[in-house]
Amino acid sequence: MLLTFIISGIWHGANWTFLIWGTLYGVLQCIEKAIGWGRKEWHGVRRVVHIFLTFVLVNFAWIFFRADSLNDAWVIITGIFTHMDIPTNRDITIFMGVAAAIVIMVLKEFAQEREVHLHCSSLTREALRHIYIVVFVAYIILFGVLSGDQFIYFQF
Repeated sequence: MLLTFIISGIWHGANWTFLIWGTLYGVLQCIEKAIGWGRKEWHGVRRVVHIFLTFVLVNFAWIFFRADSLNDAWVIITGIFTHMDIPTNRDITIFMGVAAAIVIMVLKEFAQEREVHLHCSSLTREALRHIYIVVFVAYIILFGVLSGDQFIYFQF
């Protein structure tokens, strides 16, 4: 499994950053397999911790995937832990908007997974579904990166 991810990293590019990215993924997969963290029967707090930890580690690995060099990756990693400025009102507003979107998505996923059904008319249910779609399209337009040059595969 580790070798597969290392080769995957090399396949994405001839740079140390891609090799580290693939190796991190492989090591994390091996650790998860060894300690049994991929268990589907996990529920409650253990599952939430697993999802959160996976999210953090995958995003950390993506630093290497997106960085142009190891030095750039190091600057980003050190910046995460050293640039703790007081947020501005604009930063707080953006954070609250993104946090609200995440809460809505988590609640929707939870409701779907637990098969929670709203006891309301089909018209109300359809209206809520359309509102959900419109809100997330608005989030993509407001906060999304819409220029094509940001997509990494356009660099090849």
